[in-house]
Amino acid sequence: MDFFHTENRLTAPRRLTVGGTVLEADKIFLVTGMRTALPVIDGLDTTPHDTSRTQLDLTELLGHLIVVGGGYIGSEFDQMLARFGSRVTLIQRAGRLLPAENPEISAAVTEGFAAEGITVLTDTACTTVTGRPGQARAGRPARSHGTGQKNRSTPPRPWSTHPS
Repeated sequence: MDFFHTENRLTAPRRLTVGGTVLEADKIFLVTGMRTALPVIDGLDTTPHDTSRTQLDLTELLGHLIVVGGGYIGSEFDQMLARFGSRVTLIQRAGRLLPAENPEISAAVTEGFAAEGITVLTDTACTTVTGRPGQARAGRPARSHGTGQKNRSTPPRPWSTHPS
């Protein structure tokens, strides 16, 4: 596999021109990347955190990692870091992981994550974060049952990233 960090242009069927180099292949994959979009979470601007881009620069294993978002990128990083040895908690606002996929695929990924020790919290909004590296906390409000009323028997519950 070759990586080119430059502009390119498809110039003919199965032909890609990268800088001054012409490449031909049966299949060409253009991985253009994405910009990290930070969710609106109280305290995120003052609490040290990583993104999918900055996690690639980590040089030490994290003891416990909270990942907000259960789409493709969040799920990939969950599994990767869990396999490296970090304890991982995934917080997903939607009712299931990978909501753009078929429910069967989402269920299989969720089951696989559980088998690997990844904690998956669905139907859960991360609303606040506080702390410093190694001692950050993420919290959520009590669940609502569609009536706009909070379930009083479910108090706000924090998750922490204390090192293991």
